[in-house]
Amino acid sequence: MPELSWAGGSLHVVRELARGGMGSVQLALREQAGFRRAFAVKRLHPSLRADTEALRRFVDEATLAAELRHPNVVSVLDVGTDAEGPFIVMELVVGLSLRELAAVAIPPQIALRILTGVAEALRAAHAHDMAHRDVSPGNVLVGFDGSVRLIDFGLARVVQDERTRELLRGTVGYMSPEQLRFESADTRTDLFSLAVLGYECLSGARLYGDEDARVAARRILSEPPPDLRAVRPELSDDLARLVSGLLEKRPEDRPMDADAACEALRRATYERVLDEGVRDVSAWMRETFPGALQAQQDVLTESWHGLRHTPAPKPAEKRRSKAGLFMTIAALLGVATVAALALPHRAAAPVHARKAPLAPKLEAPVVEAPPPAPPTETADAPEPPEPRSTRRVRRRRGRAASPDRGTKQPERRLWRW
Repeated sequence: MPELSWAGGSLHVVRELARGGMGSVQLALREQAGFRRAFAVKRLHPSLRADTEALRRFVDEATLAAELRHPNVVSVLDVGTDAEGPFIVMELVVGLSLRELAAVAIPPQIALRILTGVAEALRAAHAHDMAHRDVSPGNVLVGFDGSVRLIDFGLARVVQDERTRELLRGTVGYMSPEQLRFESADTRTDLFSLAVLGYECLSGARLYGDEDARVAARRILSEPPPDLRAVRPELSDDLARLVSGLLEKRPEDRPMDADAACEALRRATYERVLDEGVRDVSAWMRETFPGALQAQQDVLTESWHGLRHTPAPKPAEKRRSKAGLFMTIAALLGVATVAALALPHRAAAPVHARKAPLAPKLEAPVVEAPPPAPPTETADAPEPPEPRSTRRVRRRRGRAASPDRGTKQPERRLWRW
């Protein structure tokens, strides 16, 4: 199982979740000291790792997305480089993209709540003078917990950045007219794409979904904005005017910014709540896509199970190193034991001799007494008087000595100073 190291710890890359034109998204797990969490890791395709433009866009995406701290923007946790090239560590959203949700009819209130989340994400980006420039169904994730996340800031640019005259990049069918004309694109280009999303979510039909990209581009440049009420007459006039106003061809003719779009969408949502009651995005997702929810939960369960039952090489190496350490300690103890047996034996002093006396005196261990040496007189230092017991012992020994006592070896006795 591949392992990825980053500032937050080691991640175990389990499987690939999605693949796009520039890179892939992989599922990565981390479990340490009872803490576990799943992450999404985005990587460039191997063929693009040497492409300077692709690398620049990859780094720009990580840098710009990391500046945004908003509930409706996917969180970028870290960015790094290893043997497989650069990577971005992001939070994992268990859910479906808006493109996958288009397979069913989305209720108006649910669609308005999703569009409000996208508008809130754009408002946060525009507050940083940042234009996303690729607002499309594939870049909007709706979680089974009801969250709405805007992802993929690979084409995002700061408004003051003049690097806009380049090859046509983005999702055809959701590009603004100024993008198709290779003009300078600012935050108002995201509002045009938001209106295209709104029309499709509320009407249930593609607006510029022609198979030929050139036909879709001509329609975006030349066709007047459509009337949403012609398709869904039950919707309010304010909501229809909002969508039509954001679909104007010239940016200066779009009367609203992201703040005004958020307020208009919230008012439209409130009106739907008054008519039909509250409808929850999370409950609708779980009821409409139970198979997708179960499949994603099974993937996570199997991945955690496989991670726990995967043999890790590092603990084995530690066990081998501990065994070698024990053998080394045993060998050193054996050498120390042999050395201790080879040294001469020295008896320890009795316990009563180790106690500190009131007056200091010289103590010595019990040793074998050497033969007596003839006394020598010193004029400088007189000998101290002997104890009475010593004088009595010497007098008795002197009286019992025989004439030939000096010819015999003296008797060896144990004595103590």
